Amino acid sequence: MQDSWLSTPVASNPTKTISANFKKPRAELKSWSHNLSNLKLLIGNCNTVISFLDALKDARPLYNPEANLRRLIKNQVLTLLHYKNLYWRKRYTVNRIKLGDECTKFFHGMATISYRRNSISQILNDQGVWIHDHEGKVGLLWNSFRNRMGISANPPMLFVGVSNKHRLVNL
Repeated sequence: MQDSWLSTPVASNPTKTISANFKKPRAELKSWSHNLSNLKLLIGNCNTVISFLDALKDARPLYNPEANLRRLIKNQVLTLLHYKNLYWRKRYTVNRIKLGDECTKFFHGMATISYRRNSISQILNDQGVWIHDHEGKVGLLWNSFRNRMGISANPPMLFVGVSNKHRLVNL
């Protein structure tokens, strides 16, 4: 990241310089993140091996180790496809998807937008420390909510019936 930040050229306008300083690392992080999950590559490699073994099976009967390898790889592909399905289900849920639409670019884009809107990655506390863990964020939000809403002193409340309606009376 430091190399990316320092490699951006200095422009005549300071706002252009800082804008370029933010854009270059963002682009590099984005390209780096695409290489993190090799799920698509793994599924493709497994399908290549299965199609090779299927072609071999058409030419001659498979030996036991080859048949076992094919069975293991088919099970692995099913597992990888299950993980891919879980990944996208966690990212976005929509009830109006038609059969075959769940793997479109639109669906994946909407899942990404929804995921980014619905997550809080970190919160700054009163001491200026960034809180990243779930329990810490829950505690900060709870304390902030409690301080804003105040603590009730349990006031006495009586309900008095008036023509089938109830009226709240504080004494």
